[in-house]
Amino acid sequence: MKYYLRVFCQESAPLSPEEVIEFIKDGFFFEPEPQITLQKENDLNWEIKVVYDKERDPVIISTYSDDKESKKEIEEIRFVLNISKESKKKEMISKLINSTNIVYTLQINQDQITDDCWEMLDSVEAMLMRSCNGILFTSDNEFFDQKLQKIYKL
Repeated sequence: MKYYLRVFCQESAPLSPEEVIEFIKDGFFFEPEPQITLQKENDLNWEIKVVYDKERDPVIISTYSDDKESKKEIEEIRFVLNISKESKKKEMISKLINSTNIVYTLQINQDQITDDCWEMLDSVEAMLMRSCNGILFTSDNEFFDQKLQKIYKL
């Protein structure tokens, strides 16, 4: 089952895909080292595939300047937030969503993922959020801060 993790960033200067790849390789998350491929159009449009086990679906990390799926998701989040009960956390999430400049998407197969892969994902998510003043949104409609602590659920 496909599962999406999106990092909504307030900063407008994205990390290069090479920096993300270097971070993964330096983390020693897998033995043997995963096969990593990069498709790069430019610094704003790229996709990294991390094949950590040939028997499992790869992890895909991407960002696109015209990411229609992420834009649609942001609109849906805004709609739900608008009809949600007022709270300070809701206001904070609304403010962050409305100031999003970059979205990183991490796609996994939740049924196949290993503990080592979750460890890598947690580290990559935290690194991306720190680099861009971001928050994490999951397919479970939950928001997490840079310390991977849940802060809000739609």
